[in-house]
This record gives sequence, C-alpha cells and structure tokens, in this order.
Amino acid sequence: MSWTLLLLVVSAGLAWLLWQRQQQAKMMALFILRRHCQQLQLQLLDDTLYMCGWRLLAGRWLDPGRWNLERRYCFEFSSGHGTERYRGEMVLHGRRLVSLDLEPHQL
Repeated sequence: MSWTLLLLVVSAGLAWLLWQRQQQAKMMALFILRRHCQQLQLQLLDDTLYMCGWRLLAGRWLDPGRWNLERRYCFEFSSGHGTERYRGEMVLHGRRLVSLDLEPHQL
C-alpha cells in the first residue's frame, strides 16, 4: 500500500469522525431546543436549527488547558399561531449549553 493511499484513507476517516461528532452535537442541541420551546409554549419553526458559527476555545470555560469547540446555532420560532417569526441563537461549548437567547416576542 502506498503512503498516498494510506494518507487518503486516514484523512477520510478523520473527516467522517468530525462530521459524526458534529451531527451528534446538532441532535443534542435540537433536543434541548425542542424541550425549551415546549416549556415556554413556543413553536420551533421548520423544526430545524443551523450552524451560524464556530470557534476553538483554549480551555477558558470547561477545563483549563483543554481545547473546546464553541458551536453557535440559529433558529426561528413563533409564539402564536406561526404568523410572526422570531430569531434565536444557542451556544454550546463542547456538549454543554452555555446560552440560549430568544428575540423579544409577543406572548
């Protein structure tokens, strides 16, 4: 086996692993968001959230000396019958919810 092929296989494996971790984090964020919307009697529109940013953090928040990934997810919600759309944003450090901000909305 050539070194090029080996490097290609290892790179593909790492890419798949990173994608898998991202999907797990997104599913967890969606679970938290659905539960939060249900508690506040809000409707998560389109039942989706999307990543609107990410960055590496140098261990300031969770574990000193350890790198963590901050993921920012954006979503839209409604407080009534779905006629008004409002924006929200949630931030995860690793797999830990750090903030969940909702745009001011009507009750």
